[in-house]
Amino acid sequence: MSDEGYKRKNYEEIYEQMKMLVFGKIIKATDGNEGSVLSSLLEATARVIAEGYMYCKTGYERYLDA
Repeated sequence: MSDEGYKRKNYEEIYEQMKMLVFGKIIKATDGNEGSVLSSLLEATARVIAEGYMYCKTGYERYLDA
């Protein structure tokens, strides 16, 4: 099986990318401290997206094995 064209991202990668987008040069939110409401929302969203990556990969592997 080849993973060409597909990169499974983990929670840490997703969360870091989201922080760069929100607290970086694009949106310029200021309260990026651990425990802030905005950081908590980003963490929760990143977890859901990482879980989705895992389910997609698992489902795809099962489909290929069938």
